Amino acid sequence: MKKPLRKTEPHQVRSTARFSAVASASVALALCVAVPATAFADVRQDDQVAEKTVADRGLDDSQCPDIAAERVYVVGQDGTVYFQRNDSDTAPIASVTKVMTALVALENSSLDYTVTVSETAANIGESSANLQEGDTMTLEDALKALMIPSGNDAAQAIAESVGAQLADDPSNPENCTQAFVDAMNAKAVELGMEDTLFTNPHGLDDVPELGRRLGGHAVGRHRPSDASSQGKESLR
Repeated sequence: MKKPLRKTEPHQVRSTARFSAVASASVALALCVAVPATAFADVRQDDQVAEKTVADRGLDDSQCPDIAAERVYVVGQDGTVYFQRNDSDTAPIASVTKVMTALVALENSSLDYTVTVSETAANIGESSANLQEGDTMTLEDALKALMIPSGNDAAQAIAESVGAQLADDPSNPENCTQAFVDAMNAKAVELGMEDTLFTNPHGLDDVPELGRRLGGHAVGRHRPSDASSQGKESLR
C-alpha cells in the first residue's frame, strides 16, 4: 500500500524559504572573503573625472571608473562631461562614420527614394547587410540595412544613390560617392567638427576616417532638420 503524501504546512514552507535565503547569503559572503578583489583595468593619473585629472583630485584607484579603453569620452545629454581619456587624439572612427552617412542621406533625400545596389556596393566586404548587385529598396529600408547590421554595402549603395542627386555627373558612380562624401564633410563643418575628415561612407580602415571626440559628440547629439523629421520618426 502506498503511503499517503504528507501535507506541507505553511509554516514549513516559510521555514524552508528562510533557510535557503540564509544559506545563499552565507555562500555569497564566503565568496567575497575568499576571492581576491579584481584588479582595476587601467587607471591613469591624467584621466579626467568631471574635467579634473585623477591626480588633481587625489583619487584612489578604487574610486575611479574601471575602463580598459584607450580613448574615452563620457558625456551626459545636457553636455556635462563626466570622464575623458585621450579624447583629443586623432584616430580612425570605423563604423561611427555610418551615423553621418545616415544623417546626410536623411537631409538630402526622402524615405521613399529608390536606392540601387551596384557591383561595388555588393562587394564592398566586411560588415554586411547581404545586399546583392541589382537589389533596389527604399531609402528607409536602406537606412535600416545601414544601421542595424552596420552594412558597409548599404552605406556604399546609399552614397551612390543619394549622391546622384548631388553630383555634377550622376552617370558616374564614383562622382556620386564623392559628392556624398563632400556633403558629409560639409555637414561636419556645420556641426563644428573641426578635426573630423570623412573619406568614404562606410568607415573601412583602408581609407580611415579620422575624428576626435568633438566630432562624435556633435553628430551624436544632432537631429535631422524639420524637412527630414519623417525619417527621424520612422527610424527610432
